[in-house]
Amino acid sequence: MLHVSARADAALGLANAPVQSHWSFQKPSEPAMPDVRDGAWPRSEVDRFLLAKLEAAATSD
Repeated sequence: MLHVSARADAALGLANAPVQSHWSFQKPSEPAMPDVRDGAWPRSEVDRFLLAKLEAAATSD
């Protein structure tokens, strides 16, 4: 099984990829909060992301 995995890594170009560049080794960062038109609607930070998408979808129609 190991030899198959090694061949797959080589075929995908992963054999010599630096491990530290993988997303799981990156320091977490706070995402920028999106601007929304109705600032009273969001109850949480997640709501701000949802409302921003809803507002963007409403203006694209």
